[in-house]
Amino acid sequence: MKQNLPPQSQPRTAQLKEAQQTQGKALPAPAFDLAASPAQMKALPMQMKKPASVTKCLDHMAMSDLALAQEIKDLKQWLKENPTANDERKNAEYSLTCLEKEADVRLHYDDVTVKAHTQAGLSGDNGEMVRTMLEAAGKDPEDWYKEMVSIQLFGQEAKGIRPEFAAKLKEAEKLTCAKLAEEDPRLSNPRVAKDYLGINESYKTSRAFRAGEPAYQSMHLFGLAIDFNYFQNPWTTQSSAKIKPFKDFTKSVDALFNTSTIDGYSYTDAQTKVADAEALGTIFDGLNAIDKNVELYFSLLDNEELLKTYLAASTSKEWNKLTPAKAKKKIQGHLTTMASQFSRSGGDGNKSVKKHGIMDLDRRLVVSMGEVGLDWGGKYGDMMHFDMRFEGIGKTVNATKGNKKVVDLKKKLTE
Repeated sequence: MKQNLPPQSQPRTAQLKEAQQTQGKALPAPAFDLAASPAQMKALPMQMKKPASVTKCLDHMAMSDLALAQEIKDLKQWLKENPTANDERKNAEYSLTCLEKEADVRLHYDDVTVKAHTQAGLSGDNGEMVRTMLEAAGKDPEDWYKEMVSIQLFGQEAKGIRPEFAAKLKEAEKLTCAKLAEEDPRLSNPRVAKDYLGINESYKTSRAFRAGEPAYQSMHLFGLAIDFNYFQNPWTTQSSAKIKPFKDFTKSVDALFNTSTIDGYSYTDAQTKVADAEALGTIFDGLNAIDKNVELYFSLLDNEELLKTYLAASTSKEWNKLTPAKAKKKIQGHLTTMASQFSRSGGDGNKSVKKHGIMDLDRRLVVSMGEVGLDWGGKYGDMMHFDMRFEGIGKTVNATKGNKKVVDLKKKLTE
């Protein structure tokens, strides 16, 4: 379609023809509408390429840092050369505002904000334990919580954590995003990776526990632990009494599907350090196999035809003699029991367990946490949990569990 172009934007062939006539000499015919030499090109006026965001909305969060910076630069230049008010200029101005805001967010994304944290544990049931452990670690309990910080982690705030732990989490975030970016470059942005990883709950960080609870000496008390998707990644074996029911349940699931996922499950004591990050990955693989089986198992409540198929194929007398109605009743009973065992105050246990099974974490996140020295609770059934018990100041605080004053206090509090 022919356009009415301003003189400076005439097609280069017309400009060359005009130059030939005025100079009185022939120039070489341009190839592909380009001038014959750099000198000739320099003499000809050029029209700037229109930035993409003038005419369409860009997914600025998914842009690389380089692409973002270039688009901002091009927009500013285009606005300078196109001062006339019109719809395109309005679009360009709006786009520039959005892109500059994104650039500012990225500039400050890794900022660490000191945010004093009021630790209920200092005055709660186990306040004495918290103070005793920190003092045994050579730390002042009051100053400890004044120095707490807040960071952005996968695009949302993680507050009430120690700066030492914050540094580890940011390192793990970068490692995770680098791995995800191998699949899709856009995932190098942690705020984009957040949705891909399914992080949809606020983080659980520093908080108190009552004396006698399984976690009353937890790293959470000290701002050295974090939980991801609290309701979707339960503590399947919260006490030793719950280990057997969980294993029995998984054996029953295996019996229906003729599988042996429980064989890949290895309960490791919380105070036993896993050898390396890949060893955590191996634990993840075993738990992930159980998780996929559990999700499939509970989905059969809504798919009777598929349930019939599995019942017919099962080699276990526990299942192959059951009618679909009795099998569904058995599955529903397991759902009720396990949801109760995995229960979290404020959550919908049945719905969450049915949809997410026992875990919804990504292997790359778990391994990255291990690579920076953090411990994953999945090894002892606490799927949501990562902490610093074997690294730096976390190791120092955790080691106080063997301190005589701490041991004597634990005995007193749990008698």
